[in-house]
Amino acid sequence: MRIFETKQKMKCMKSVLWLLTLLLCSCTEKQGRVVAIVNEDSIMSTKLSEVTQQETFDLLNMMYETKLTALNSLIKKKLLEAEAQKQRMEVDSFLNFYVNEKIAINKRDSLIAKYHLNEDVVYVKGKIESINSQDSITKELNLKNRLKSILISELTDSLYASANVKRFIYPPKQPQVTLKGVDVHYRNGRKSNRYRELQKNTFGYFNLRTTG
Repeated sequence: MRIFETKQKMKCMKSVLWLLTLLLCSCTEKQGRVVAIVNEDSIMSTKLSEVTQQETFDLLNMMYETKLTALNSLIKKKLLEAEAQKQRMEVDSFLNFYVNEKIAINKRDSLIAKYHLNEDVVYVKGKIESINSQDSITKELNLKNRLKSILISELTDSLYASANVKRFIYPPKQPQVTLKGVDVHYRNGRKSNRYRELQKNTFGYFNLRTTG
């Protein structure tokens, strides 16, 4: 009889210990881990995340924009490769052929006027440089490269617009902002218009939610 009671007590103790362990793990997960100790007072990772959420979002968004730009370039490169393959040509040969065809059909001077390439300045390595200061050979080369760049850009944009493109990278989620501490006025027991405005997606940027 005593052996049976002892076993029952052991089972109960194991159950209690298991529940305590589960609760401890749950509390630890909610609080996060310790990232600093100040005079025996801990600062938790959840608090650090809370105060840096906007900065973290900005960095993640910057990474997303960089990846998106690179991905679009890769997509357009893939589209150009496919178009060149249709013509049974290498990409560089196809682009040169395409540009020469466009110039022959539309006339070079007309394209120069259309794209305002007869202006007095050009960008060279990110800096503005006067065309008048260039020799005739450099001026002609810059003009040819600018025209070629514009025509190829128009081609890739056209291919991109007509292609069935599916991208599987997504922007980071906006950090949530609470209304706690916001000065909210009431009229006749109803929430003010200002409060209703704050509940909406302000400027389409933050998703606002109420707390306690």
